[in-house]
Order: sequence, then structure tokens, then C-alpha cells
Amino acid sequence: MLPSPDGKPLPPNDTAAAFRAFARDLAAGRRTWTTEAAGSLSDLFDQLAGSWDSDQATGREDPLHDALARGGPFLRGTCLEIGSGTGLFTPTLAATFGTVISIDLSEQMLRQAAGRSPIRVRADASALPRADASLSVVAAIDMLLFPHELATHDGGTEGDG
Repeated sequence: MLPSPDGKPLPPNDTAAAFRAFARDLAAGRRTWTTEAAGSLSDLFDQLAGSWDSDQATGREDPLHDALARGGPFLRGTCLEIGSGTGLFTPTLAATFGTVISIDLSEQMLRQAAGRSPIRVRADASALPRADASLSVVAAIDMLLFPHELATHDGGTEGDG
């Protein structure tokens, strides 16, 4: 994990370790994404929402700024921000794309995002009802990787671990 800037605290080791283990197992195909898994993750983030910005999130925006600089110029359009949480990165995305639709599993995270994201939807990113080519970009910042995404990213096969 990278050091946290501006004295912002890193997530507690137990929370970070549990989430990394969950994400690693999901990405490697050792765990499946089910309604129950989504509910458990939603419940966890609902509990963390009130203190997320001060206690959990590192607020590191450098990788996002780098990705936007390297990937641009972008057409102004609609950005779908999946796993938006409290909306820490939404203003940066909105400055580039104009319209940002923030989705997250956690209702409480989305409530915390009210001042940062005017369009918030509680949804599971594994089942999005958007037509092909209807968005300018999909931003997945600190999101879970699923086996088929991991295979696409690193050339591995589903279930590699």
C-alpha cells in the first residue's frame, strides 16, 4: 500500500486486510459474487460510511489524475463511476466529463456523497442496464476485480490465483 498523503490515515490493518483477502479471492475465482456477498459488502460499507472520509479513505488522487492525463483528451459526456463510495473522486471526474453517474452498493456511502455527486444510484456493478456505447467512460476506482476482468488485464485465465 502506498503511503498516505497529507497525513491522511491509512485504513486500519484489519479492515484493509479483510477487504484485500475478499477481493483477491473474488478476482482469482475462489469466491463467487452472489446476492449474499453483495449484501455483506454493502452492510460493511454502510457501517464504514460515516467515518470513511476521515478514517478509511486515503484520498490519493494522483493515479486518477495520471489516468485522465494519459487517456485524454476525452469527449465531454457521461461518466459512470462504479463503486463511487462517498464521492471522493466524483468532482475530479465531473471536471473532465461533465456528467457523472455515481453508483455504489452502499446506501450510506451514497448518502455521504450527496454534496459531491448529484446523480447517485444504489446498484450492483455486476448487473448494469446500460446500452453499449451509451457512456463516454466507466471509472472503476478501487473496485473489486472479477475473474474475467483479471484474465483480460493480465493475460491469465479464469481461476488463476
